[in-house]
Amino acid sequence: CSSDSNPSAEISWFKEDETSAVGSGQSFSPLQSGRFYCKAQNKYGSQRSASVSSSILRVSSVSRVQRAALHTVIGTVAGCGGLIFVIIIVFI
Repeated sequence: CSSDSNPSAEISWFKEDETSAVGSGQSFSPLQSGRFYCKAQNKYGSQRSASVSSSILRVSSVSRVQRAALHTVIGTVAGCGGLIFVIIIVFI
C-alpha cells in the first residue's frame, strides 16, 4: 500500500468487518486467512483500498515464489487505493 500525499499519510491495515487495525506501514503479512484492505489517512481525510483475499497455508506448503506472488498481488491492489487517494488529495 502506498500513498503520495502532502502531508504524508499514515497507513493502516484492516481485516474486513473488523474495526481495529491489524497492521501498519506499506506492507503487511497476514497471519490468518481473510479479506484485507489498507487505509491511508492524513489531516485532510482518508482513503481505503480495494480488499484482497489472503489464504494462509501451512508454511511448508508455500514456496518462496508463491509468497512473492502473494505480496505482489497485495501490493498492487493496495497501490491502486493509494493512487485514488492521491487523485482525491490533488483535486480537493
